[in-house]
Amino acid sequence: MSLLARRYARALFEVAESKGVTDTVAQDVEQVHAAVSDELVERTVRGPELSAALRARLVDKLGDGRHELVRNLLATLSRRRRLALLPEIGPAFAALRREARNEAVGVVETARPLGEGQLEALEALAGNLSGRKVALTVRENPELLGGVRMSVGNTLYDGSAVGRLRQLRERMLASKLG
Repeated sequence: MSLLARRYARALFEVAESKGVTDTVAQDVEQVHAAVSDELVERTVRGPELSAALRARLVDKLGDGRHELVRNLLATLSRRRRLALLPEIGPAFAALRREARNEAVGVVETARPLGEGQLEALEALAGNLSGRKVALTVRENPELLGGVRMSVGNTLYDGSAVGRLRQLRERMLASKLG
């Protein structure tokens, strides 16, 4: 995600927060993001050959029925020929919103499917470790052999059998024998 996209997202977020319309703007940003996630629309938006007339029609279509702040953002991006940032602004805005709510997302990898209640227990553990409310996505990874590997933000918690074996191997290699 580019620094420029994060700047636009932050500006939009701060103005939406100050006006008390963050939820409405967030919904509109999600809808715009979904629209520009379409492969054809994304190629059109990122294409350098986008004429002013086509850009204006695209901005009108994307902004139709959206909050004034979202329409203003679209117009600004169009005027500055930065519509290519649109696919990045949605995730950047969502990240700012989660941060403001003290929430985080993460991934938990398991060798086998989780049992009933285990995901909630892992989310609670991740919340205790990170100090935030955490929503986890589950991925199965048979290579782990057992246990779980969890990442929240930039932090990795490895409680997998493979991770433990790797740590044991490193300790054995680092120790001096005899």
